[in-house]
Amino acid sequence: MSEVVRRISPALGTEKLLIRLTPELKRALAEEAHKRGVSQSFFVASLLAKTLEIPGLELPEDTKMNT
Repeated sequence: MSEVVRRISPALGTEKLLIRLTPELKRALAEEAHKRGVSQSFFVASLLAKTLEIPGLELPEDTKMNT
């Protein structure tokens, strides 16, 4: 797991965020995370980091989102 994402995951509250998601969205996120070989929390943190364009955050190539 990327050290940067490991640090920002708790700061972004990804664990609490995952609790509040609909079952369908949780399932879709879990499936996509599994395909990429990362944890669901890591995947959500990666999505948030990309969406928020957090400066200095560089994710491993296989977890970057193609938007």
